[in-house]
Amino acid sequence: MLSHNDSRTAYYHDGATMSEIPRHENDDLRKLLELAGPRPEPSRELYDDVYAQVHATWKQRHRRRWTVSAAAAAMIGAVGLAWLLLSPQQSEVPVVVASIERSFGELSALNADSTRLLSTGDTVLLDQRLRSGENSGAALRLQNGVRLRLDQLSTLSVVGNRIHLHQGRLYIDTLDSGARVEIQTKAGVIRNLGTRFEVLANGDETRVRVRDGEVHIDTGNGAVRAQRGESLQLRREGVVERTRFSPSDPHWDWTLRVATPFETDQASVAELAHWVAHESGRTLSFDDPRTGNAARVTRISGSIQDLAPLSMLQTALLATRFSASVSEDQIVISRETDN
Repeated sequence: MLSHNDSRTAYYHDGATMSEIPRHENDDLRKLLELAGPRPEPSRELYDDVYAQVHATWKQRHRRRWTVSAAAAAMIGAVGLAWLLLSPQQSEVPVVVASIERSFGELSALNADSTRLLSTGDTVLLDQRLRSGENSGAALRLQNGVRLRLDQLSTLSVVGNRIHLHQGRLYIDTLDSGARVEIQTKAGVIRNLGTRFEVLANGDETRVRVRDGEVHIDTGNGAVRAQRGESLQLRREGVVERTRFSPSDPHWDWTLRVATPFETDQASVAELAHWVAHESGRTLSFDDPRTGNAARVTRISGSIQDLAPLSMLQTALLATRFSASVSEDQIVISRETDN
């Protein structure tokens, strides 16, 4: 096939030029080209028509490739969606609501379909019921810092800052954390205001005793308040009885069975005195500011265990120049001075 360009150089299909063709053939071909003259340029209409047809063909092929790609992508997406819907779902991450700081006896976590024994250092999860057996108990710490002490034969569950006391007796201490907490029983909802208090749930009846601060109680028949040293007996219809109850009454001693022991060795006299006052439901004072300063820097040597708080304090002070005067609602620390 022969073609030519603007320089009038002739080419064959094998790429040979006229200069490479034998001379006699070259002369004949030259004469033929001269007689034919230049190839006429195509009209603009013809050019546009050819361009349009070529572009339409390219576009159709491109659309076909895109359609195949889109179909493949849709197929991949459908397969992925089916896998997500039909494959086993991943287990939800357990939500820890409390940790067990101390326990004794039998303590169980009840799930919907299983029961697990717990001990010191374990955690309580959302939607679990915590149950203590006979001669058992536990000290717990909620995620917000509130401390709980669970008596024997008691059952509770925790959802957020609300504790459902289903049965038994619970001691709540919010003084260190300053957090708010709610206790739900069949008789109503008890809310604290910087408080230590006890709740006993027995069927439809609830008893609330306040050791420090104040609580608000919403019953089915209105709201009531209880302050330090008060005891309220409640039912769903409201308050049945309100009486006085001392914060230092021996009744509170049950809470010591699950309290975290105080380590006396190298603790200051002031630290031990504060702990004893806190655990015995009394206030603490010093007979003189200088006594308080000295109590903060005087250290106790040796560990004292297995004694009630007041006995622990009296024993520890024997080796110091301090002494403690104890009344129903107060502890006063004094110190011997040189004459």
